[in-house]
Amino acid sequence: MIYILYGSQTGNCEYIAETLHEILQDSHNNIVYGTLNSIVDKLEEGISGTMYIICSTFGNGDPPENAAKFWRHIKSRKISNDLLKNINYMVLGLGDSNYSNFCAMGKKIDARIEEIGGKRIEPLTCIDEVDGLDTPVELWLDKFNKK
Repeated sequence: MIYILYGSQTGNCEYIAETLHEILQDSHNNIVYGTLNSIVDKLEEGISGTMYIICSTFGNGDPPENAAKFWRHIKSRKISNDLLKNINYMVLGLGDSNYSNFCAMGKKIDARIEEIGGKRIEPLTCIDEVDGLDTPVELWLDKFNKK
């Protein structure tokens, strides 16, 4: 199963996730696509596969509204340390370097998923909205066009 999940306040991460979904849907039949919040109930059932997370940081280090439930769930110390043991993952974080907590949510989600058993398949990518999104996003998406 492939999971393409996003947390987006202004729509940029949703657009990137949608584009990734379009790229992968021709070669993969089992894709779950949606907000990070939409996957929370399935986490405890046990999921497996590859998870692509695209998440922005809202304000000064907070999750977007459609990722807040997900973040609260995975940061809980009550969940199992091997909750995502059957997940390979990678995270794309969007942020604004004018804020002191640049790409905080991408960084926090990336680190926490590893703590709860996920296997990182590529280092966290952080994109600074100050420098513009088009070129770095295209470069990130190019990885999938080659698969």
